[in-house]
Amino acid sequence: SSNVVEKLLMHGSSRHVAYITSYLCHSAEVGQPPACAILVTDPFGNYVVKKAIEAEGGEKVAMVLKGRADEFRGNAYAKRVVAKVEKGRR
Repeated sequence: SSNVVEKLLMHGSSRHVAYITSYLCHSAEVGQPPACAILVTDPFGNYVVKKAIEAEGGEKVAMVLKGRADEFRGNAYAKRVVAKVEKGRR
């Protein structure tokens, strides 16, 4: 569930946070978008991405999203996250 991943990002060890943020920055299959680009458009997944941006190492997730910002402008969930990325991480 998304709230479990959010809690791990907020209270997990540095190793766990690094693993999650790394996973979010990569795609599961060649030719597919990174996990954060998929989750950011989800009603619950976008909260995970927001927490990942705020977490240690979140600048990597922010950079991935910033590079794809135009793709998300039409999505109600994603555009809030993109605005956060463009305004600054916190």
